[in-house]
Amino acid sequence: MSKINLIFGLGLINLMRVAFYRFGIKVGFNPVRRLTAAVPEGDFFSLPEEGRLLSCLPTVRSWNGEIQLFSHFQFPLTTLIPDWHVNAFTGHRISYPERCWWQIPDFDPAMGDIKPIWEASRFDWVLAFAQRARNGDPESLTCLNAWLSDWCVKNAPYKGPNWKCGQEASIRVMHLAMAALILGRANKPEKGLLNLV
Repeated sequence: MSKINLIFGLGLINLMRVAFYRFGIKVGFNPVRRLTAAVPEGDFFSLPEEGRLLSCLPTVRSWNGEIQLFSHFQFPLTTLIPDWHVNAFTGHRISYPERCWWQIPDFDPAMGDIKPIWEASRFDWVLAFAQRARNGDPESLTCLNAWLSDWCVKNAPYKGPNWKCGQEASIRVMHLAMAALILGRANKPEKGLLNLV
């Protein structure tokens, strides 16, 4: 009875749209299956000459030797760069990072909730590195570019779980745009950043 109420609550037309969309993805006539892009190369961020001076931004301690998920849970960073496909809570690694996003199931009982995988790829760390770089820490700028390069290689366009949700991609873009503002590069962004966006 609750499923029948849900169907009427959502509306038959909306359910038909979802069914048509899923059918189009499955058989390949939906245009999203034809999207392609190259992995961006080069630096994503740099400081303008006037930005090399210290700013008045507060010092950010997050993402400095640890992974911070959901702005609360901290895990030690055991490698130079995080593994973008590991659930830090369970240690479980996603088994299909090279598959096209439409081939990945919406719900994987072996993986559980996908949000801990998505969290590190929301680019909260981009803001922390950008603020430290703007405050005069050159190592943070190096890490920022290295982590972004690694993310792009390990999450090729439209492949893997981090491309499964458009909302997740928009969160990444917002963090990249804010980092460009922090670093004084909003008006003259690096080519790598433009290619990534």
